[in-house]
Amino acid sequence: MHGVLIFLAAGFLHPGVVRILYFKGMEEVGASANASIFATYPLFSTVIAMLLIGERPQVKVLAGALCVVVGA
Repeated sequence: MHGVLIFLAAGFLHPGVVRILYFKGMEEVGASANASIFATYPLFSTVIAMLLIGERPQVKVLAGALCVVVGA
């Protein structure tokens, strides 16, 4: 039950925290730089998943993350 509560809290807090940090980033570095940094999250989330939980993504997932980053 404790794990469920943690996931519920993260689900409720995540959208607000991300939005606050996104707009704070726009204030600090500007919209274009912030958009470029924000677009790299698929790449970083893939790497973090590999490191923290041992996930081994398929080649098409890695290629898709790379396409998103390059396309930004």
